Amino acid sequence: MSKSDRHFYEFGRFCLDPTEQLLLRDGKPIQLAPKTFETLVFFVRNNGHLLTKDELMRELWADTFVEENNLEKIISVLRKTLGENERSQSYIETIRRRGYRFAANVREINADGRVIVQETKQAPRPDISWSQSLKSRKTLVFAVIATFLILFTTSFFWLKSRESVKSSRTLPDMTTERLTNGGNVRSATLSPDGKYFVYEDLDGGTSHLWLRQTGQGNPLEIIPPAERNIYGTAFSPDGQFVYYTVFDKQDINGALYRVPTLGGVQTKLLTKISSPVTFSPDSRQIAFVRCDNEVGFDCGLIVASSDGNGERILLTRKGREYISGGGASWSPDGNLIAYGAMSGPSASGDGFCDVVGVDVQSGVTKPLTTQKWDICGRIAWTGDGRGFVLIGTKQGESDSIQRDQVWYVTYPENEVRRITSDLNRHYHESLGVTSDGGALLVVPFNRASQIWSMDAGGDSHTARQLTNGTGDGRSGIVTLPDNHIVYVARTGDHVDLWQMNADGTEQKQLTNDSQFLEEVRACANGRFLIFASKRERRSHLFRIDADGSNLKQLTFGDGHETDSDCSPDGQWVVYSSQLASNDKFENPTLWKIPIDGGTPVHLTEYEAQTPFFSPDGSYISYTYGDDAHGKIGIMSARGGTPIKMFDTIKNPELNMGSHWTPDGQGLTYVVVKKSVGNIWLQPINGDVSPRPLTDFKDGEIYNYVFSRDFASLFLARGHQIRDALLIKNFR
Repeated sequence: MSKSDRHFYEFGRFCLDPTEQLLLRDGKPIQLAPKTFETLVFFVRNNGHLLTKDELMRELWADTFVEENNLEKIISVLRKTLGENERSQSYIETIRRRGYRFAANVREINADGRVIVQETKQAPRPDISWSQSLKSRKTLVFAVIATFLILFTTSFFWLKSRESVKSSRTLPDMTTERLTNGGNVRSATLSPDGKYFVYEDLDGGTSHLWLRQTGQGNPLEIIPPAERNIYGTAFSPDGQFVYYTVFDKQDINGALYRVPTLGGVQTKLLTKISSPVTFSPDSRQIAFVRCDNEVGFDCGLIVASSDGNGERILLTRKGREYISGGGASWSPDGNLIAYGAMSGPSASGDGFCDVVGVDVQSGVTKPLTTQKWDICGRIAWTGDGRGFVLIGTKQGESDSIQRDQVWYVTYPENEVRRITSDLNRHYHESLGVTSDGGALLVVPFNRASQIWSMDAGGDSHTARQLTNGTGDGRSGIVTLPDNHIVYVARTGDHVDLWQMNADGTEQKQLTNDSQFLEEVRACANGRFLIFASKRERRSHLFRIDADGSNLKQLTFGDGHETDSDCSPDGQWVVYSSQLASNDKFENPTLWKIPIDGGTPVHLTEYEAQTPFFSPDGSYISYTYGDDAHGKIGIMSARGGTPIKMFDTIKNPELNMGSHWTPDGQGLTYVVVKKSVGNIWLQPINGDVSPRPLTDFKDGEIYNYVFSRDFASLFLARGHQIRDALLIKNFR
């Protein structure tokens, strides 16, 4: 589009540029998600005209079924963005029972500043007199009588509902309050009276359990710090005790402890417990999930007395049918226990979760909502038993910004409403609702990420920030021979490939695809980019030219592929794949495939993932195990048994693999200590211990790559934001 063809819209303090997807307020850009921006453009272009809800839904979500509350949330975001309040101008008017109208004066101008259209605030209304609208007095009398009859027949129902209508009109707005400021907050919950909350703060591998008064400072550490993971906390109904589930070296399958709320003697109550506990209304019993890791996903929902004695199996699920680790929730009337019934991934699908209630006496189960979920986290009934709160991901939204949100589900009406509306995810095991249902506690988290460059020697004083986005490079970053950097960036609800110069200039978008993508890799000759994308049931590998054109799918079938690397000669792509077998996924193993596609070659029978070719192409590095007990290995590029294996430093982040040093004499990987991420170097020759390569004092590293000339490091780094949040009036 030429400059003379571009149009802008001005209203109030704002300027809207539809071509560049840009909204300015007083000349400063404002970030909007793509769908929110599209809604604003549609409103402005139809300024002064009534837009019905149906019309807006058809325009914004053509050929897609979504709930009407999506529109309401977008309009709420727009009103906040435009700064609407009781004292300011109302840009978007609500026309009761009809729809909405954009009610500001709008000027349409071209790129030279010439006014094209000056639009008034409201569309002109036809001048229709009373005598014209009613053809005769007889018609008028009939209309009055009909209106009277309608009002008379409905008055009874209006009188019956007037109290609830009055209540809904006076319902206070939902408010949020941040309860913590920094740290790695996890496993948080709220006391029944809402006066206290308890949470774990994980500092490196050391876990601290803190108690705080809601809205106040000065936390109290109620148990000594130790190397462990706390997986779920709960207050006893009388508020006198805190129950917490621990995973450590002594109890790798989990153990339940109890401690007085203000600190004191810790009492070990149970072993082999896989979830937080929930209490019966009379406080005498607890319910929890136990999974036997030795035989797969066999799980049971167990009831016991509050001191851990008298266990009773209420139900079991076997095979790929298991119970969500978020635990269960006992209903206020004591009759039902709600839990997430998971159906694990298989060759026929990715699996899903149903929220189910089990009768405490008979063991009979029934669904509590028809909504299916990809993931179910922690569940908590409200005190009146008229619904429950859930941390979850609706089915089909795992690869979107809608994942891991907070939902309220009414019971038994089955109305599902999303409580949270920001772009944060929410920690699955952190949830608490006051006994009166007036407030709930959640832990939203996000990882801000920008791309930095620094000397390859690792001196943090040489680090320089190149990008200013909030999700740059976290899911992938590569260098090209022409000195360009390609990286995965998240903007709003889109994830695409972007390119820039090595100094951060000339940033531009390479792809514009609605499909989720991650883990970009580049071939040494710079011709192709390889990335993973989930476009049907599985995540597979795709190839594009370096300019973002000529998409080609490389892998197919029932495997799940994400991590890959291109050989230095550009002929092969090595990748890890999880195959579906016997109705569940096997451990990941390594494969390779020609760069033009074809028949895959199986390289390992043992567990291995996140592969990288050595600089000469002779070897492949890989990782296996989890972040607590991970290892890195080296194998021949032709496959076979491991050549060398190394134990990692404690608390490695192995999801991004172990990269080779430019000279091929060492492997590097990220280690997190005291919430700070640094790259460590493991020499591969001789008995040499690993040492830190970088020396950052703050922040985390989410991805990194060496430059082609081996002189620089490019890193995606930033800070993780994880704080406890109190939400009031959420229903």
